[in-house]
Amino acid sequence: MRVYEAMVKSSLLYGSETWWLTERFKSRLEAVEMDVLRRSSRTSRTEHVPNEVIKREMGVEDNITKDEGEKTTCLVRARETHGRLQAT
Repeated sequence: MRVYEAMVKSSLLYGSETWWLTERFKSRLEAVEMDVLRRSSRTSRTEHVPNEVIKREMGVEDNITKDEGEKTTCLVRARETHGRLQAT
């Protein structure tokens, strides 16, 4: 899991402080995360193993969007309330 945290997760979240976190983008991030976890655990999608089981087996507690969600959500909220991006 150290490789996952150090390389995969950091690569996926690079620059996340400036993203617009839409529902579509959030679901795509979660899909990539689950694809990496499934490949790491050598579990095929045809085996129909639920995502929660794979996360538990791999030792991943939260998904990728929850880890960086606060920063991104703050930026989206700042844009919505002030009409332009401001430091929060």
